[in-house]
Amino acid sequence: MQLLPRDAGFDLFSADGWQRLHALDPERASWVVPRADDLKNAKAFRERYREMPFDAERMVYIAGHAATPCAIEIETPPAAPAQIGFAQTWEGDGQVPWSTGIVAGTTRRWYAPCRHGDLPRDSAVLAALGEILDQGTTARLAAQPGSARERGKPQSVTRETVALFPAAADLEAAAAGGTVQPPPRPGLPPLTLTVSHGNLAFAAYPVLVGHYNGDTLNGAEGHLNRLLDGRLETRRTLGLYPGAIGTAEVVLDGNTRPDGAVVVGLGDPGSLDPAELEQTLVHGLLRYAVAQTERCRGQAGNGTSPAPLRLSLLLVGAGEGGLTVESCVKALSAAVVRAQKALTDNQSAGHVYDRIEIIELYEHRAIDIWHALNGLLSADASAADASGRRPLRLAPEIGRRDGGRRRVRSELDRSWWQPVQVSMDVVAGEYLLKVSTAAGRARVEATTVYGTVEVARRLSEQAKRDKVGGPSVETPGRALYELLWPNRLKSEGFGDRNLRLILDERAASLPWELLDDRRAWETALAGNADPPAIRAGLVRQLVQQRYREQTGSTAGRRQALVIGDPRGDPAREYKPLQGAIEEATDVATLLQGNGYAVTRLIGDQVFPEQVISALLSERWQIVHIAAHGDVEHDIAVNTPIAGDAAAGSLQRTRKATGIVLGRNLFLEPSMLEQMPVAPDLFFVNCCHVGEVDADREAALAARRPELAASIAVQLIRMGVRGVVAAGWSVNDRLARTFATQFYQGFLSKQEFGRAVRTAREAAYRQSPADPTWGAYQCYGEPDWRLSAAPAEGRNDEPPTFAAPAEALTEIERIREDAQTLGERDRGALKQRLDAIRNDAIAADEARRPWLARAEIVSACAQAYAELGAIDQAIADYECALNANRGSAAVRDIEQLADLRGRKAVRAAAASDGTAGDGPARAAAKEIRAAIQALSRLASLGSTAERHGLIGAAYRRLVTIAGVEEVEPALNAMQKAYEKAWACEQRDAPADSSRPVQRVDRLLMVQAARVARALHRGEPVAPEVVDAIDDCRRDAESAGCEQPCFWYDIASADAALLTALAAVLAPATGASTPPLLPETKADAVAALYGKARRHGGSPLKLSTANEQLDFFIAIVGHSQIAAEARRDLVQALARIRDRLLP
Repeated sequence: MQLLPRDAGFDLFSADGWQRLHALDPERASWVVPRADDLKNAKAFRERYREMPFDAERMVYIAGHAATPCAIEIETPPAAPAQIGFAQTWEGDGQVPWSTGIVAGTTRRWYAPCRHGDLPRDSAVLAALGEILDQGTTARLAAQPGSARERGKPQSVTRETVALFPAAADLEAAAAGGTVQPPPRPGLPPLTLTVSHGNLAFAAYPVLVGHYNGDTLNGAEGHLNRLLDGRLETRRTLGLYPGAIGTAEVVLDGNTRPDGAVVVGLGDPGSLDPAELEQTLVHGLLRYAVAQTERCRGQAGNGTSPAPLRLSLLLVGAGEGGLTVESCVKALSAAVVRAQKALTDNQSAGHVYDRIEIIELYEHRAIDIWHALNGLLSADASAADASGRRPLRLAPEIGRRDGGRRRVRSELDRSWWQPVQVSMDVVAGEYLLKVSTAAGRARVEATTVYGTVEVARRLSEQAKRDKVGGPSVETPGRALYELLWPNRLKSEGFGDRNLRLILDERAASLPWELLDDRRAWETALAGNADPPAIRAGLVRQLVQQRYREQTGSTAGRRQALVIGDPRGDPAREYKPLQGAIEEATDVATLLQGNGYAVTRLIGDQVFPEQVISALLSERWQIVHIAAHGDVEHDIAVNTPIAGDAAAGSLQRTRKATGIVLGRNLFLEPSMLEQMPVAPDLFFVNCCHVGEVDADREAALAARRPELAASIAVQLIRMGVRGVVAAGWSVNDRLARTFATQFYQGFLSKQEFGRAVRTAREAAYRQSPADPTWGAYQCYGEPDWRLSAAPAEGRNDEPPTFAAPAEALTEIERIREDAQTLGERDRGALKQRLDAIRNDAIAADEARRPWLARAEIVSACAQAYAELGAIDQAIADYECALNANRGSAAVRDIEQLADLRGRKAVRAAAASDGTAGDGPARAAAKEIRAAIQALSRLASLGSTAERHGLIGAAYRRLVTIAGVEEVEPALNAMQKAYEKAWACEQRDAPADSSRPVQRVDRLLMVQAARVARALHRGEPVAPEVVDAIDDCRRDAESAGCEQPCFWYDIASADAALLTALAAVLAPATGASTPPLLPETKADAVAALYGKARRHGGSPLKLSTANEQLDFFIAIVGHSQIAAEARRDLVQALARIRDRLLP
């Protein structure tokens, strides 16, 4: 009542004013006039309020904004009694006009877009109040009420009909002067982002990676392909692989680790931007959600909530793609929120995400990603929903996975071919060349303009005709580099990176292979003695929008067509090409020697019709052509006279471009289109040097790159995977060298890019001054092979290290690689380690002293041990303990003792029995010495690791012990494992989640108890069985969140112990205990096989294998029935075989 408006026609603070209103209102019976005393008190308060002093600096006013009653109007409708009406203004908060409510003189005021009663529950108002209290001001609310035009003039209020029975919400809103709020929309389900440092082989969930158009499966994507048994490569080979923005492929397999992959398309290399990255990530996240929903459909019982979605991913786009970590993190966060919202809104989707893991191999990158995420989520306060919850939260620390690496210097992924996209447009009559590439981790785009393409063509012609010369000579290749390559990109030159040139059809006509960045004043310092196309690989790819639908496949068809200078119906203007015949013969012989059925069409007995028939009548995997080629050559054709068949035909000429087959007959690109199935490889050498007219040869020289490009364009449109085409006349001898070297490498399972580089280098080494090595335009995927088999091992030179820390990092990397399935080629890893230790360090006079450093030889020992090279590991641990520089760790003493025990038991097992029990006694002596060494360490400091190693040593002693020694060794083993478990409990809070060590320690205690019961033929105590079951559940649960070899082995060991306990269970109605059922033995074996497939170094596999050997030995000494003992040993041996490599 105190804030009633002042009205010129009615004094609302007097009883007379209200009496007048009451008399005018037809509905006066529904309300009563205020009491005179109340009106008097309200007026007095109003006067005091107006006169009250206040400090404008300490006064802040938050005004609502809504239609507000501001005046009384008497309405007099025709032929009806007068009635009361009201006018409303937008200069108010819905209850009180600003002119009445805002104290005069208040300068600090803000305006909120809500009614008076809604101010306390508006999140923007509350956030603004917090900023005003903290900072004295806010930008969240408007400081001005808006223009008079926006506010408008007062308008009459339309009389509303009041509900007969208003709802409680209506009454509350009316009392508070607010609005009825719609029911709160549920916020997005909370989703946790985690960052993990480790190898993606140990990712917790299926892994999302990105793929560029035309890119190879290299780096992390290639590693993921190997982990999934080549299933990504299979899809790429079949043309089912994503590449364009908004495409994705999902591969799910519960039998692998990780248990699936999601591949999203990243578009053309060098063109990815954050918006496109967000778009393609949303698509991939939704595709995975749908795939998981369909996979789980029908598996959940009625009323069971669908399991939440979880996914691991690499930070897509932040590698060589050119985007910053911050940009990629922002795009990922936005994509996750969009995908989560779409899944939440679509009730039929069923599943929503609750966890996404970003996994990063290198520790410093994982740290950068975590900080970028933390900064983004901390700064984005607007991301909170109405309840104040944020849809994304970041785990407080980086998780750890096996196989993570540290980096001591910048490294280049040699398996990656850097994409360089080149396009050429005509703008205002000039050619505009645009080059886009990724320089380091930032994308660089540059353009260069030259007045006419003739400049480049003339230089190209000169380069093909002249000797190339050395870097100090002014060569056409040098001039082409300075002319075509943008200045912004010249600071780095080409370096020694493998390049993948992605060209449009105009740019493809230029001889990029000849570009020479060897500036004379720089080469002496840089040591770049060879041109770029020789220093590193260089292949082309064509930007294409039109492809022919593939109608067949050459898979499994080892058939090749070789065509060499067909002259059955020769065109007289083209002379014989002896070099082409010799090249074709050499190629045909190579193909036949590699199991290909070769059709030879070589020489003067081959007619054009034969060539065309052969091309169009078979599914060829390889086509090789060595012959003449021409551009826009005039040929005679006969054209029928229209409407007069008797008149015959007219002879005219037309232009033909293609491969010369004979008189007036060319193999043109349009004819190639008619091949029923596109070959895998098409090799075209149609520009050999022959005895041709010199003037005509000169005229054609500048046009021959167009011929090679036009043929390549047509073949690629057809779907040919690899095209090799000579761009100009080449030296016959060098052409044979290029062709034979290329086929020797490619047929021996080298990648296409590597085979091209080998062939180019071979031609260059024979004659560096001759430009033949640069004539071949090679189009295809750099890592493509004719066979899916892996490439042969490479004899890489030993690395060169600048500091011990660098060597130490590389050695630790080998040790970590030994844990992952994709790197478990023991021979290759050991070869790498040998090259570092023996060649890069021991054989180098300057670096040999590094082997006197304890940390270096200790790291070598650890790596050799993980690879199963026990003898070398023991030797290096001994060197570490005797090293003069540095200090060996106590762990080195522990591991040395453990390895000596392992070596001893292996030696005893390897004896053939001819030496009696001598090997066993020698092994027992060595094991007891190891136990003494470990016991001395335990007396200095009691740790779970030391007591665990003592228990393992007694376990080995049991394996080789005689009957009378088994029981004491078993007792000692159990005591050692119990001490290890006690130390584990002492060092970790009782209520903490059990890491792998805790599960393993407790399980070893139960294994010792089961072994004693098995040895005595007694039932296993129920509490032991319960503890085993607890360990199994813990291992399975923890293994889902943090995949680890030891969790897999713990699950398998628990299943084995449970099965053995069941064997010893009291018999029911039988005189002998039941045997281990075959089905249960197979189930246990499958768990061990799964652990082996999922990872684990040779050392870890041998540890698990020792457990099975131990139980086989226990059963052999057991007091159970002989027949049961024999059958049980056989079952355990079958289980062990599933674990052996």
